[in-house]
Formats: sequence, C-alpha cells, structure tokens
Amino acid sequence: MKSTVWTQRARWGGMLAGIVLLAGSAVPGAAQTSSGGLLGGLTQSGGGLLGGTLGLVGGLVKDVLSILGKVAPDLLTTASQHPNETQHLLVAGTPTSELQQMVRNAGGTIDGQFSTLGTMVIRLPGRSVLDLAKLNSVNSISPDRTIGARLDYSTTAVGEPIALSKGVGGAGVAVAVLDTGIAPHPDLTRPLNRITGWVDLVNFRSAPYDDNGHGTHVAGIIAGNGQLARSQGMTRVLHGVAPDARLVGVKILDSAGHGKASTVMAGIEWCILHRQQFGIRVLNMSLGTVSLESYRTDPLCRACEIATRNGILVVAPSGNRGRSVPTDPNSPPAYRTIDCPGNDPYVLTVGASKTVFTFDTGDDDVASYSGRGPTSIDNVVKPDMIAPGNRVTSLAAVGSGYVEMSGTSMAAPVVAGAAALLFSRDLSLTPSDVKARLMKTARKRWRYDGTTADVFSRGAGYLSIPAALANTSRVKGYACSPYVTHENGFLHFHPQQGVGSDQAIWGDQAIWGDQALWGDQAIWGDQALWSDQALWSDQALWSDQALWSDQAIWGDQALWSD
Repeated sequence: MKSTVWTQRARWGGMLAGIVLLAGSAVPGAAQTSSGGLLGGLTQSGGGLLGGTLGLVGGLVKDVLSILGKVAPDLLTTASQHPNETQHLLVAGTPTSELQQMVRNAGGTIDGQFSTLGTMVIRLPGRSVLDLAKLNSVNSISPDRTIGARLDYSTTAVGEPIALSKGVGGAGVAVAVLDTGIAPHPDLTRPLNRITGWVDLVNFRSAPYDDNGHGTHVAGIIAGNGQLARSQGMTRVLHGVAPDARLVGVKILDSAGHGKASTVMAGIEWCILHRQQFGIRVLNMSLGTVSLESYRTDPLCRACEIATRNGILVVAPSGNRGRSVPTDPNSPPAYRTIDCPGNDPYVLTVGASKTVFTFDTGDDDVASYSGRGPTSIDNVVKPDMIAPGNRVTSLAAVGSGYVEMSGTSMAAPVVAGAAALLFSRDLSLTPSDVKARLMKTARKRWRYDGTTADVFSRGAGYLSIPAALANTSRVKGYACSPYVTHENGFLHFHPQQGVGSDQAIWGDQAIWGDQALWGDQAIWGDQALWSDQALWSDQALWSDQALWSDQAIWGDQALWSD
C-alpha cells in the first residue's frame, strides 16, 4: 500500500499544521471519496508513518485531526518521509505507564523528564509518532530542534550612565546567561568575582569557561565593570549596563554556538529550581531558531512562560533575519521574521538598533538585519522594543581583552541589564512590571528628523533606562504582547489575557494605547506600512518562501553589521 502525505501549514495560530491522508486501494468498510482513492480512514495494515496506528471511519475524522494537531508540522513531515529513522522528540504530557509501555513496544526510549516544565525527552521511530499522539496523556509533540547563538556607545545611547550616577548598578540581582558559557574575564571577577553561579550542561565541567566567546561577550554587555580597560589606561568607558549585578553562567551551547532545544530547556528548568539560591530575576537567552509552530505548543516557548510565572523575566532577541536579501543591508526589510522563543508573548523580545558610533541617538536607526514582526504563525506584535546591537564592543573570552560583535544577540543583554537595574531598585517588582515599564517608557521618536520606524520593526520604541527607572507603573496578571489581525484594510490589535489574569492588562486605557506605548500618528496610517501591497500581500509575507525558509537562523558568514 502506498501512502501520501499532504501538509497544510497554518497561517494563523492554533490551526492544524498538517493533514495526512492515506491513498491507495480500497479497504473493506472504508468509504472512498469521489476524488479517486483518498480513503476516509487510516488502515491498520499499512506501513510507514500511519501503518498500524488509527482506525478512522467517516465521523471519526475530527478525532484524527485532533491527534494530528498534537504534532508539530515540521515533525509531521519529517516522520512521514523517514518512518524508520529515530526522531528526537519533546513531548508535553504525563509519563503514564501506558505511555512508557507504548514507547518500549515501539523500540523507543524516554531519555529524560523536565518535571517543572511538564515535558519529556523521547526517542521514537518516525512511524510511531502518531501512536504516541493518540494517547490522552500526551498534549503535544515537537522535534528537539537545533538552537543557534545569534559598549560604550551602546550604554550611553540608552542612558545607563545616568543610572550609575544615581547609584543604581544592579546590586542584589543575578542575571542568568544561557549561552556558550562565561569566561572568567577580569571585568567579571575583579575586584570581586561576580560569576556566582555556574552549570555546564554540555561538557559538564565544574568551573566557568567559554569555548566559543559568544556568552562572554553577552555577559560583558550585561555586567562588565571595565576593570581591565581602566587598568590599561584606555580612554573608552567599557562597562556593561548593570556593572554591579551578579551573573549565573548556564552553558547550553557548544563550541560552535549550537545546541538542542532540550538542553536549553534543561537550562531554564535549572534556573527555575535555583532561582532563590542565586537570586535569579532575569534570564538572558541570546539564541533562537526559526519559529515552525505556534508558541502555544512550542516546548521552548512553554518553558519560558513557566519561568515567567516563577518570577524570572525572560529576555530574547528578535533574530537576525530582517533583510529580504540576507547579504544585502540595503535590501527591503523582511517582516514576520521573529525567531523562537522571541515569538512568545510572555518573553521580552529585543530588536537591534545601530548607534553609528555616536553617543547621541538622533542618528540611530533600526539595524537592517533585526528580525521584524508580527510573528509568523500567531501574529503576535514583536519585537517588544529595540536597543543597541550593531558593532558592540564587549568582553573577549580569549586573551582577556575586548572584541566587537553585532546582532540582536547583543541587543538582548542591553535590555537584560536594564531589567536588572529595575529589579535592583525594587526587588518586589514582577517580570511583568519590568517588561511594562521598559516598553511604556521606550522612546517612540528619537531621530533628529522626527521620523520613526514602524511598530513591527521597533516595537514599543528605543530603550530609555532613566525613564524606566522613573516609572512607577505596576501590572496585574502577565504582560503578554498583543496580537494583530488584518480586516478590511485595517490592522486591529488585540490584548491577550495572561494565565491567571481575569482581564487583559494591555487595554487602551493602560499601556497599549496610541498615546502610551506605541506613539502617535507614526504607525497607523494606511498609506505607510499597512497597505495591502506593503505588509499583507501574499508575495510579501504569506508565501512559503517567506514563512518556511530553511535558511540558517543567523545567516551565512556575515557578522550582521550595517
């Protein structure tokens, strides 16, 4: 019997990512459709992905669609194409005896369980994926996707020196850096060692190190104190945003800057379990992968939400796929290019600006590579804000010097450091309080000519630390980013209710209104960004080439500088 798989990718969140039908000869009791050979049921005698799994007849189509809906679209395709290959899975659900028996019978293994995150790590042949999805104890199944890693001008641009002049430097707060590691650079260890926590989930070494350099650069942007630069008589002020903050190094990426979602999730769970021991209030993840399923089922997104509900603000980059031609900084912007987990509404997602090597922001702009919203599946309004990320000087892992890097990976820790300053000022703040304050006070217009970027490029605006520190707003519930729909030529923004919140917190009278968060007159004109020909045309955003590109997350060999 020959099987064929059709995959229908959902363009709006929450819809089925794939529909699988079996084609071939008739099966007794199964009605054929008039289209020729498409069975109304899935046989119990066939091979491949669907063989021996389901007995579907007529009115049970809805049940089968529900089962298929548990499986991520990219996994559905891969498993059907390679039914005999072992698939590495992240399964949300409960490890019941029925599930354990099913995995054993299929020749698979349960390799681990994140109790805090409600997720199991399972290896299973592709042909048995739908058998697993049939179980009531399984909520969703995703592949264990590969994740990739993505100052003086920067800190001045966001007003950090003003915070330091007022004695706010991040003392009493720890920022967890989930990355390639943290090298013991003098700017982090002298006069006091501020790398106060460490775990290596890759090579399992006991002492901090960084065999790539990305994580050390990120750590320096957050909390470097400029000790080495001062000792060498350098004229540049090279310190991070929160030079008094503590750091917790969580190595989840290898020497090439790569890792698996399961390892990242292990790092998140470790931070949740050790948050009180180390005083972790902020979790910086300068990493990401292309978003291939709704944040509602993506296991990495769910882990970030659980961290938020446990009092940790998660900060992530928007990604570096914002150019329509990746190698051409002058090419038109590419929208709907927000990476995971930055696509999650709980996460504080940061795009990159370029400072043009001046202290004033009047000549700054959104970096051409910075990932742009809305998110590709759920249409969440992202990024949440922007911060300097282009050609940022920070710590080098080798030689105890300084090095320049670019990308939204460098912008995210600027905001993570700013969040540490807010928590340091008031430890009673929640992650939602800090996210709301940073967004509400972000500058909507900063250029000399009075122009501003669109909301899907700059989010709520350009980070302003002094304004955020001066703000006293508090939030009830969770500060979830809104989603957007396009109806009759107009964009409609919809607040999202946070888990445990009785009412949406981002209404027009609170923070998401034109006058408060998004600025005025700059964004909403039909003739600007929102025309059908600009943002919503099939050729611009909705084509398979735009949404489902297999290109690497962080581009080719370009360093992403403009």
